[in-house]
Amino acid sequence: MTRTVLDAKISFWFDNLKISLIMINHSIVEWNYPRHSHGNNFYELHYIDGGEGKIVCGDNEYEVENGLIVMTGPNVFHEQITDQDNKMSEYCFQFEISENPRRKSTKESKLLKDTVFWIGKDSQRMIDIFRRLDIEYSDNNIGFMHMARSLVNELLVALIRNYNGSVESEDYSKVSLNEKRTLICDEIFLFEYATVTLESLSSRLGLSIRQTQRFLQKAYGDGFINIRKRFRLEKAKELIRDGMSPQEAAIKVGYESAKSLGSTERGS
Repeated sequence: MTRTVLDAKISFWFDNLKISLIMINHSIVEWNYPRHSHGNNFYELHYIDGGEGKIVCGDNEYEVENGLIVMTGPNVFHEQITDQDNKMSEYCFQFEISENPRRKSTKESKLLKDTVFWIGKDSQRMIDIFRRLDIEYSDNNIGFMHMARSLVNELLVALIRNYNGSVESEDYSKVSLNEKRTLICDEIFLFEYATVTLESLSSRLGLSIRQTQRFLQKAYGDGFINIRKRFRLEKAKELIRDGMSPQEAAIKVGYESAKSLGSTERGS
């Protein structure tokens, strides 16, 4: 008995490798699968989630157990022998890999492509990912293809982590200070609205005052004084709604009095 888990036409880049999904299904292995292999670029992952039996690869036999992963890639001969009294069940994940030499390979992509045979116990809770795919396929809600592609990618990452244990990833590009500056500004205006000055903001951003003014104009479409005023007014309104007096709210957000706050609001 076989149940489709995912048969959508999905392909995506995994660094320099193009991954093309063939099929993911779940089945109870009713009969033995005789010795066979798959063609070039074809990878088949068996994830055992129940029952008993054996996997035979080459001259070696392996007893199956829950959570056992068996990767049989291109030209790897293998067979499955199910126990007729307690038939094995499995998720079977089939995909093809093609390589683009113009893209940079990584430790992860090399491991994925070069591991054509591997057998071992899952340490990454891949069963949870398969079950989430099951639910996604069954529900077929809006965004299904986006979620399915993400989960297939997650399966591949979990697979190579199983291969490699605790080996660290290669260096990755981190967000630069320039890319963080809008977030820094947001946090400062949200939480330091009462005390922030143009000089202190410039220092936090690592910019000169003139550069900061240009940055604010580009990011917010306004200058420092007006941006700070907007954040102060919004916070003052929130405090007043929560029961604080206008005078207390004005002082709290950085004004001398409720009159100053009122004048600012009328001028906005």
